[in-house]
Amino acid sequence: MAEHIKIGDISPRIQYTGDGAQAAFTYPFPIFADADIQVYLDDTLQTITTHYTVSGAGSDAGGTATFVTTPSVNSTVTLVRSLVVKRETDFQESGEFRAKVINDELDKIIAMIQEIDDELGRGLFLSTTDTANTLTLPTVASRANKYLAFDASGNPIAAVDPGGYPASAFMGTVMDDPDAASARITLGLAIGSDVLSPTGDGSALTGITGGGPSLGTNSILRSNAKNVIENITVADHIATFTADAGADTISRGTDDDFANGDTVYVSSTTTLPAGLAAATEYYVVGVAAATLQLAATYGGAAINITDAGTGTHTIYQAINAMSVGPITVEPGFAVTVETGSTWSTV
Repeated sequence: MAEHIKIGDISPRIQYTGDGAQAAFTYPFPIFADADIQVYLDDTLQTITTHYTVSGAGSDAGGTATFVTTPSVNSTVTLVRSLVVKRETDFQESGEFRAKVINDELDKIIAMIQEIDDELGRGLFLSTTDTANTLTLPTVASRANKYLAFDASGNPIAAVDPGGYPASAFMGTVMDDPDAASARITLGLAIGSDVLSPTGDGSALTGITGGGPSLGTNSILRSNAKNVIENITVADHIATFTADAGADTISRGTDDDFANGDTVYVSSTTTLPAGLAAATEYYVVGVAAATLQLAATYGGAAINITDAGTGTHTIYQAINAMSVGPITVEPGFAVTVETGSTWSTV
């Protein structure tokens, strides 16, 4: 009596990675006929005879699928058993009941169950401990051109409106904007007041106007259409002043940009007010509309000024140090160091 195929505990699927040399690939699961196996090269289903041949059908140990053209390096070869789900044997009442016939039928049933189990193992499932939920998808018309999301109960929904995004409602209003300009409007960001907007090679740079840097002292701004920086000016915050010995204050005229806590220095063309010395670090205190006081320590007591001094006095908020590099200065470009500042090269 001919032996029937024995279906063992084995997966009906196997994958290989092509090396550019191997053309024959083993399948370890049994098949009943050559047509019972599907062969994929990457994601493309191959055609028997045209793309490959099969040997080993009817063997418990499986067989070999051999490609006509050797798969390329790093390609993915997938071999999977795929039986047509149908009943092939009809047992007659009071007829002969042959063991091989019933074994073959049972083998095919088990093989089909293995294939179903393999497919189920590649699907999405609720956890065993999860509460009961319906995972039925919306209809085709309802889910077309939409995203798969989950509602507050964990059920699948087709989402296109902000309420369907797995994000905050506000971010939903940004995510459905068709372009960057629309997103900036949603976020309340305006070019020139909230964001910088370079275009092309950067020559049309729109800056932030509200409180941002402006051309002048202590600024480095782009001023040429083809170069990131053309001219660099490094300068101190300087103002002339007069001293009031009775109030221990100095008046810096219309310059009202000093603030309490600023580190400053003073100098004079002749003689500084008594109590102040050149090349000495002071801290600004007692800032008023047009006057300020100086202290020897941060937040300390105002220095006692006993006379007004002579000549023109200067107060400046120095840039203590700036270290940059490497810098290449091309012909025709300028680096300006204001009078009173010092510089060195290393």
